Amino acid sequence: MLSDIEDLSLGVSFDAVVLGSFLVHAPSPGARAALLEICRRHVKPSGVVLVQHYRDGWPASAVPSFVGEKDGIKAFVDDVAHDGRFVRITLRHEAASGIWTQSFTTEALSQSELVHALAHPGLSFDRHLGQDSSWLLARPTSIEQRGCLRDMPGRGDRATSNRAMDSGTYLAALERAPISARHCGR
Repeated sequence: MLSDIEDLSLGVSFDAVVLGSFLVHAPSPGARAALLEICRRHVKPSGVVLVQHYRDGWPASAVPSFVGEKDGIKAFVDDVAHDGRFVRITLRHEAASGIWTQSFTTEALSQSELVHALAHPGLSFDRHLGQDSSWLLARPTSIEQRGCLRDMPGRGDRATSNRAMDSGTYLAALERAPISARHCGR
């Protein structure tokens, strides 16, 4: 099957769907939403979505430097240009077989912004995986749970939907939420 990822519809669902390569940090909220919607569309209700993301503070803190070495491949940040929430980065990789570069623009997302981005297509953050927490596990939410998320203070209305809630604000909002919203499917 030949398809752009945004149009992908395999007609089958899987136990696990992977969104790697830090694509959740696409510099367009529409592109990010489309990628997460494709993941949601292709995961079984009892399945999981694995999302690779940058650790908190990166790429906003990226500076030209040696990044590290793995399996004989050295990685360097050669160029960084900050523009508000967006960062244009050029990476250089060196191996015995040659040198190659990769340039891309990415958006810095906080933990609460990631959780909010997951909620839009009907996914909920479960936990981080691994020591460096660069992978997160998300689970599909039911229609009822999605309704509950929209009923949460700060969710669903235009005045607050574009504003990220930190975990303290989220927990405070959860405590003020109606009992039905607090116990959505849990």
